[in-house]
Order: sequence, then C-alpha cells, then structure tokens
Amino acid sequence: MMEQQKGEREKLSPSRKRAKTEEESKQAVPAAAEAKSVYLFACHLYGPNAHVLYVVDPPPLPDPSTFLADDSQMEITPPEPVERPLDPLVEFPRAEYPMEMCAVEFDSKLYILGGEFDGPSLGGPPRFPDDDFCPFPRDVHIFDPTCSSLKVGPKMNSGKFKPSAFVVDSMIYVVSGCLARPDDDSLVRFEVFKPDDDGTGGTWTRLEDPPFKRTLFTGHVVVDRQVFFSTLNGEFFSSSPYADRLFAGMHVQIEEAFQMQ
Repeated sequence: MMEQQKGEREKLSPSRKRAKTEEESKQAVPAAAEAKSVYLFACHLYGPNAHVLYVVDPPPLPDPSTFLADDSQMEITPPEPVERPLDPLVEFPRAEYPMEMCAVEFDSKLYILGGEFDGPSLGGPPRFPDDDFCPFPRDVHIFDPTCSSLKVGPKMNSGKFKPSAFVVDSMIYVVSGCLARPDDDSLVRFEVFKPDDDGTGGTWTRLEDPPFKRTLFTGHVVVDRQVFFSTLNGEFFSSSPYADRLFAGMHVQIEEAFQMQ
C-alpha cells in the first residue's frame, strides 16, 4: 500500500486508457494538496484481472482546535460505519500482465514489477511453439498518482518469481523467490535500480544471488538500512546492502527469534 496526496483520478486500464498529457498533469497537481489517499495493490487469484490498484480515501481527522485545552475527558460519539465499495483505479488484465507482481513506493510513485504469466488455459497470454516466450517478464510499470498515469520504466536484467522489493538510500532492491525449478536458473535473483539524477530513467545492476533455495518471501521490513525477511518456511533472514556479502547476516527460524527476545 502507498499513502499519497490525492489528485484528479479516473479509472483506467493499462491496456485501454491513455496516460494524461503533460498539460493535463500540470492542471491536476494543485488539487493534490487537498487530501491524502491510501493505494492498495491487490492480487486476484480468479477473474479477468491479475492485479487491481485501488484507492482509499480515509475520512478526515478531527480538527485539533475542537479539543479541550485542559485535555479533560469529553464524550465523543463515533460515527456509524459506512460501507464503501472500492472502485478499481487501474486494472491489470491477466491476459496481458503476470500474476503475483510486487509493488514498492519510491519518489511518490508506485513501481510494479516481477511476477509470472499464467498459462493460456488459466487466462494468460497465448503461447506459440516458435515464440521465444519467457513466463517471467522483465517489465517495470510506474504509476504516478498525481496524474493517474501508468508508464513503462527501465527493464530489469531478468524477471522475478514472487518477488519482494524494498528501498534503501534512494535505490530500489528486488529479490526473487525460488522453488528450485529448472527455469529458476535463468533468473537474476537479486538486483538494484539506481535512478538517474533527472528522474527520467535509471540502471538495473545485478547483485550476488542469495545463498538459499526453495524460498518464498511472505513479508519484509526495513530498519536502519537493514532489511528483514520472513519466509513461507518459517525462516527469518536479514541483509544489508552495505555488508561484505549480501544476505550473509542473521538466518534463524522464526520460533527461535521469539525465544531470543
């Protein structure tokens, strides 16, 4: 999820709607200071879409000037909950986009990357015997919420299987999961994106592969330039981009980590 100032928005599909022009984008920016929104990037296991980007507009917080000066207790009647269905902001059709992409916020934009195409029988893109088809696309999609535009960014060195991405020191790191399948050997499992100074592009650089196999990441958090991963196997990894060897840090079972507290 990403919290971002709300500008002019419209529902769009990457394959069917155009991005706004530069002039339209400039007109949309002033409205962005009015409120804030939360963006939710969801994976859909069923249906025509592999992913959908939703936007949530939370209710405004109470005006601080209405609080009592002496901080004494006052009765506040909570408002009745109101169900508000989420309308898709951007749709990623299964026939055109891979499943289980990851998303990471960087420079007030959402970078969406990685994943694996479904087979044609499951709604994925068609495949032909003479095609050099790779189920793991290298594509990077960049969503700019200030103008509701989606554009293509610099491609990775290879695709990523069920990836996890994080930001450290204004650079995007992405690591691929692994099931020790034959096609895993063709993937660059860890790389970093360094943006250009003008913000219009950048370069992906391959990093040393993590020293483990058969690993699927379930979550991560960045603390003081160090990233901590949890895995489907109940393991707990840590890594720092500034260590001599990436992913050479702590590796314990999650149960052991709790016992150490």
